[in-house]
Amino acid sequence: MTTHCYHTTPSGHKVNLTLHGTDGPVLITFHGGGIVNGSRRDDHVPKPVRDRWPGTIIEADYHLLIPSSGFDILADMAALFSYLLTLPIQHHQLYLSGFSGGGYPLRLAAILAAEEKGRNIPRFTVRGWVSFFGMGGDFLLDYWLTPRSSVTKRLLGSDHDLSETERWTETLQEWYSADTEFSDLPYTEGLSGHVPTRGRVWESLHGLACFNDAVTGDRGFSRRLAALPYSERPAAVPESCRAVYPQLYFESGASSLGEALPPCLLIHGDSDDVVPYEETLRTFAALKAAAAGVEVLTIPGADHDLCVDGAVSPHAVQAYEYAVAWMLALL
Repeated sequence: MTTHCYHTTPSGHKVNLTLHGTDGPVLITFHGGGIVNGSRRDDHVPKPVRDRWPGTIIEADYHLLIPSSGFDILADMAALFSYLLTLPIQHHQLYLSGFSGGGYPLRLAAILAAEEKGRNIPRFTVRGWVSFFGMGGDFLLDYWLTPRSSVTKRLLGSDHDLSETERWTETLQEWYSADTEFSDLPYTEGLSGHVPTRGRVWESLHGLACFNDAVTGDRGFSRRLAALPYSERPAAVPESCRAVYPQLYFESGASSLGEALPPCLLIHGDSDDVVPYEETLRTFAALKAAAAGVEVLTIPGADHDLCVDGAVSPHAVQAYEYAVAWMLALL
């Protein structure tokens, strides 16, 4: 196991990855944490996946939203593929997987892989990608544009305590004003770099319904989107921001999308109240319409951790095992 810096930003911030082995097919994983928290060092790869993978595993950090944006994560993914070309691994046997918030960099990376396939001589090949209850399927849903408690999931009305709204605003301002970038903030207590108060960013983004501000770096964009009916929101995303909305690429109707995009497996619990199951269904529908290879595996009654009544669903274990078999069948 070795640690590598794969991206150094103009400010000198280093984004790292952990490399496990160099032989056989390569599984690249992106951790969860709501895109605002988390680290490659969190134990995010399920044991059935880790134990069954026959080759190399790469756990990659990426920029976390606030003060960074989706553009920084997109730059990470481009830098990641460039750095992988310097490693002694199988560059044409790459697989991608993302868990929860890691579903967002996963989708951006899959799009870059599709663009790479269009080169005369592709430098690398992503053979497939798997989203485990992943974000990034549709940030234009009412879910992300309606104030709610991230704890109770209760919608917040006009009678909501204004002091809490002020606290959320102050929390976001504090992190937006940070004079550094973040790409390694473990959510696991006890790991170095864990910041207990960082979870308030997730709480604040939900309470103020401004997740799209964080994605685009345009503070106020969420409010403008929320004023529109869902059907008008895609067109309201300016051209300059469309690259950080994977869903718009999937829904573009480009004739080459189905052939260029690597096959995709989407795994999600249909009782998830953290990342809407609807996001996975929308990704599935868009890719299916584009004639891309896509499959959805639903875990009945499972929440965000693929648990039912507090225990990991046996269907979840089967899904993890199936995901490995599905990827290896693409070799």
